[in-house]
Amino acid sequence: MKIPNKTSKIILDVFNIDNLQAKKRYYWGVNDEFATNWIPASVVKTFAAAGALVRLSELNFGPETVITFKDVNEVISIRNLIEPAIIRSENMTYNRLVQLANHNLINENFLKNYNKTELNSPYIKKDWEKRTSGNVTFSSPQILLSENNRVVTLEASPERPGKIVPHTSSVTTLDALNKLMIDLVIEKNTGISEENSSLLLGALGARKASGEDFSKSIINQIKIFNFNENYGKHGFNGEWYSQSFLILDRNQNIGFNISAVGAIGDKSLLNDIGGEIGRAINSGNIGL
Repeated sequence: MKIPNKTSKIILDVFNIDNLQAKKRYYWGVNDEFATNWIPASVVKTFAAAGALVRLSELNFGPETVITFKDVNEVISIRNLIEPAIIRSENMTYNRLVQLANHNLINENFLKNYNKTELNSPYIKKDWEKRTSGNVTFSSPQILLSENNRVVTLEASPERPGKIVPHTSSVTTLDALNKLMIDLVIEKNTGISEENSSLLLGALGARKASGEDFSKSIINQIKIFNFNENYGKHGFNGEWYSQSFLILDRNQNIGFNISAVGAIGDKSLLNDIGGEIGRAINSGNIGL
């Protein structure tokens, strides 16, 4: 199947849930799954959420943690950061998640596992500056964590300058997006505690008010599988429309892990491609 435009890039992994070595990758419109010449936008919010939960887990804090950002004494629960950032794709909660994860730590440690992935600067900078009394970077204020009468103070930390693509807000690759979904849902090897993992997977698995057009265009064409689980995150920025999602039929022990990007002007075309992919899966032309 050929992609009739130059901007759409899609990779799809079909895999055996119990044996990830049994995997086959399909490509449309791209022969380099590590390409960074597109804007990932909000799909990177999953990285920020995961990084924040890794840090909380390392400090033995769970899903009932309350966070105080001391720059403006903003008090918010981790749940009210994760769910809006993932389900409604809120930019301010994403920015706070990066600060909680610690901009230095998430880039230098967690994101090293995801080829060419980096979070560089806050989204919606003007609004962010107003909200944080002039902080236009990801430098962290002093942060207080509280849960079950236990309180820990995280000291303020500077931002880390971007290294991969210094002048972009964020950068990632299709392969990194697919790897993240596998690590979170199947491997569960990120260092996130089971309780915190349930919080993130609940948000990724929740129905979204918008942004799921591409995944639905695929799923709606597939009748031979009953997808028990569906996890995903979408993004829009400038010219680009993106989505990363993983669907599982645990009864038939099969999963489909898909990341796709395309110019917003070609959004309907990308969805048409999704329909073709869904029909190809249903007919058996795409599979293990």
